[in-house]
Amino acid sequence: MKANKHSIKGSFAGISGDLVRNILIIMVNVLINIVCKIYKNSLYKKHNISSSFLEYLINFDDLSVVIILAVINLVVIIVYILIISAIIKTISLFYHIPRNVVIDYENNKIIDTSYSFFIIKNIDENKYNEIINVNIEQGLFQRMFNTGTLYIEYVANTAVDSQLRHIEIPCIANPFMQKNKLI
Repeated sequence: MKANKHSIKGSFAGISGDLVRNILIIMVNVLINIVCKIYKNSLYKKHNISSSFLEYLINFDDLSVVIILAVINLVVIIVYILIISAIIKTISLFYHIPRNVVIDYENNKIIDTSYSFFIIKNIDENKYNEIINVNIEQGLFQRMFNTGTLYIEYVANTAVDSQLRHIEIPCIANPFMQKNKLI
């Protein structure tokens, strides 16, 4: 028989797979940025572009150098966008740590406590009759670190009709163990 309550809590171990992926993305993009800067500086020295690139555009000798430098600048801009995106995703991962989902079998309730900002606490309480499906989604790094996203589908019967509802719980440590406890 199941215990009266089952708690699924966020943890640092739960975000570890996504955290490592984002840190690797940042490191690879910084490395690409360094290589682009070195190559751009070597082109500046090779073609004697000393003061500014805009002055070189006015009286350039070789069109291929202008195209290569434009592509390098485009790559650097894309790299900066990817770095900023990875930093924002990394910061947003830490909002999953204090999340707590309690499944109360005695009262047939699912209570989801999460934080959307530092001081904003969200409590979502739903009645259910039966948990019918639990799915797990894992990416490459999530499989390596045994973390993932848990999708719980449940039926909620009311006096009028029944509804199929679901809850998504991201960044869960040991998702297969959690799934076995739920079903």
